[in-house]
Amino acid sequence: MTDYKTVQINLVGSSNQSRTKAMSSERTLNLYPEQVPSGAYPSVLLPWPGSKVFSNTNTGTNIRGIYTHTRTGVVYKVVDTSLYSVSSDGVETLIGTIPGSDQVIFADDGVNMLIATSAYAYQYNGAVLSQITDSDYEAGGSVGVLNNQAIWQGLNERFAVADPGDPDSIQSLNYATAESSGDGLVRVYVFRETLYLLGEKTIESWYNSGVGSPPFDRIQSSRMEIGLIGKYAVDSNDNFLYWLGDDKNLYRASAYDPQSLMPPSIANQFESYDLSDAKVRCLRLDGQNFVLLLTSTKSWCYSETTGAWFELSYNNDEALYLADDYTYAYGKHLILNRLDGSVLELDLSTFTDNSKPTIRERITAPLNGAALGKNGGRMLMRRVELIMEAGIGNLSEENPLVMFSASFDGGQSFTNEDWVRAGRDGENRLRVEWYHMASFRQIQVKIRTSDPNFFTFHSMSIDVKMAGGF
Repeated sequence: MTDYKTVQINLVGSSNQSRTKAMSSERTLNLYPEQVPSGAYPSVLLPWPGSKVFSNTNTGTNIRGIYTHTRTGVVYKVVDTSLYSVSSDGVETLIGTIPGSDQVIFADDGVNMLIATSAYAYQYNGAVLSQITDSDYEAGGSVGVLNNQAIWQGLNERFAVADPGDPDSIQSLNYATAESSGDGLVRVYVFRETLYLLGEKTIESWYNSGVGSPPFDRIQSSRMEIGLIGKYAVDSNDNFLYWLGDDKNLYRASAYDPQSLMPPSIANQFESYDLSDAKVRCLRLDGQNFVLLLTSTKSWCYSETTGAWFELSYNNDEALYLADDYTYAYGKHLILNRLDGSVLELDLSTFTDNSKPTIRERITAPLNGAALGKNGGRMLMRRVELIMEAGIGNLSEENPLVMFSASFDGGQSFTNEDWVRAGRDGENRLRVEWYHMASFRQIQVKIRTSDPNFFTFHSMSIDVKMAGGF
């Protein structure tokens, strides 16, 4: 038995499922990596926060959007054809009617909250909800605000700049056209005091010059040769503008230089997705900047801080997350439930999603004979050791479980699951051992949990030796 060697397996990492599974079939589900350069381990997998009810008075089937007013901090949501305000204690109040069924786009000028749909536009001043009725208004479907002026997307690649502080006052001369390319205008968006006109194939930038009608001018040499795939697939944080390009890749820019963020393995998956109604939403959580990619096919998350990609899911559906939209308000991370329009709070101390179990999974990077200096050689294993931490979670489950299985064919199939007890709730760092005798040329280990407990995963090793022969 002394000829077995303990070899480290790359436990902490991103989802990286190549079309050729023999190359990589890594998966990270409802877990995210965090780097700890000065810690006992250089990195760790942490649980994505669970969710709990914040407000569920008014629900529906057509979930259209959520927003936090910049100055007042009040949350608003549109479900079916109704606009509601949501107070800090979760009380919902009906404001009025927003006809239609499409997603809405919000903005505000510090006083008036603006709502754009594909057919109409509205403003709410905190007391009265009214439709934009100016005869020069054109329903283009999006809106932004810069220097107290509403910027409405119009028709035929045009945009309109309203009078300062009066979103319903649009002068016929205050229209301009995205002019650097002939592609269709998908969305107007304001980032860092710059107006971005996101088209089907290109993006151009304008600034508020204060001269002319409208008082905006195009920034020369700022055109980006990447378009926007859908009206809702753009958002920003303090650092970057993020969007899903017309080629189905995620991009970011701090000014006018787009940077592609998708590794080939994930880009290949996005090629098959329907992204017509995809949403991109930015949030800062637990010291990291994240970007949610919410599609009708699968839900992903990208960490700006670590560069990691991982998957999000809800309950037994391992493709779609529970969130339809996101906002930050009242010191809380709030999501709009895609199933019924209720408002849920993301909470690092909650280990279920709206009271449903959360499946967390990691499929490790592959290990082969190169680890023992015999690339391609056959190995024997006897034991896998997982170093993890189990904190206080579900006190009724004193012995939470971790499932182990392995793949010896490049992730095409896995062995039967073996459930291993992870110790009593409240115990600190744990060493969990899985004894499994097998012969292989390559191995990937899958760990999986669904208990409502706080788990973090630190490292993994395997006892192996060369079996001889090739």
